[in-house]
Amino acid sequence: MNSELINKYKKRYIECLEAWVNAGVAESGSLWNEIENLERKIISELEANLNKKNYQDDLQKNKPKNKPKYKPQVKQKKQIKPKPQAKPKVTRNPAKKKKRSNLGRLSITIIILAIGVFILNKNRFLIEEIRTYAETSLMLANNTNTTNTEKVKEPEMIKIPGGTFQMGSNNLDWSQPIHSVTVSDFYIGKYEVTFEEYDAFCDATGRNRPDDQGWGRGNRPAISVCWEDANAYCQWISKKTGKHYRLPTETEWEYAAGGGNTHQKYAGTNNKNVLNSYAWYRDNSNEKTHPVGIKHPNKFGIYDMTGNVSEWCSYYDNYSSSQMNPQEANSGSIHVYRGGSWNDNANLCNVYLSLSHYPGDSEGFSFNGFRVARN
Repeated sequence: MNSELINKYKKRYIECLEAWVNAGVAESGSLWNEIENLERKIISELEANLNKKNYQDDLQKNKPKNKPKYKPQVKQKKQIKPKPQAKPKVTRNPAKKKKRSNLGRLSITIIILAIGVFILNKNRFLIEEIRTYAETSLMLANNTNTTNTEKVKEPEMIKIPGGTFQMGSNNLDWSQPIHSVTVSDFYIGKYEVTFEEYDAFCDATGRNRPDDQGWGRGNRPAISVCWEDANAYCQWISKKTGKHYRLPTETEWEYAAGGGNTHQKYAGTNNKNVLNSYAWYRDNSNEKTHPVGIKHPNKFGIYDMTGNVSEWCSYYDNYSSSQMNPQEANSGSIHVYRGGSWNDNANLCNVYLSLSHYPGDSEGFSFNGFRVARN
């Protein structure tokens, strides 16, 4: 039995499984092909060894006995002897062979499952992320905006129940003091606006499509979009659907991202140690954006409010007093973005932090995107 070769395949198989888990979804295709090839090789070697053993057993069983020593015989009259009956042919039992083969496959399957469970326990969210990625891709494919028809499909929205919460943080220079703010019910985009959606707007209005940095378009968030163009998209989709879409106010954005009056530090969690499961940021983004909706959503079912791309809001910076439904601004000297991006560390991805740019100067920035809101 070539046990050395089988052990070599098993060792490489374990290495490939670990590499596949660490590689993530998008870059794991070649590793998965090698894993499947190694499975076939291991099973093939076990079957070959089993067939070889069966063949040797049959040879030993059917080996003819030693011929007796020659003894001279007295010559007798030739007699016509009856034709001997043919010896029944010895055949292998195919059911037995199949049973042994199945037992070999079952053993390998058990080994593979045990290894898989051991590795997947290191990343218990991997299967759910793959499933979420597939469901999101299917959803976006069925909800695609198209320039071939006059009417476009509406963005998928989440209704946020209004309430009062403590906005801001005394630990951040740009987000203090903490103050009480009340918001009414509103809707906000379940996902960031994707290239697929934004490209339809560009084609319909004669704008140049923004650069995707070579990372891909489709259901990745649209990047390199300035505040003015984000507002122009909201006006365009409003005209197409007959509903008033706009950028969320800072108050609405922070309230939705933090989960309402529970007000978590990150969108979906207070624990920095599990942020990898909720956001694409500097530690796990591989220095690029990723398709929307892969990570876990927050309390309201909204995806990617922490990380992936920083999101434009309508301007609002009054942290000096309590407010009731602060209104959006259509113009101003400075515009605000929230949530952090693929390029930011965890400290810059919290829901309190408010950063800003001057009008138009985000054009060409690969970390800026947006999501829509409406009343």
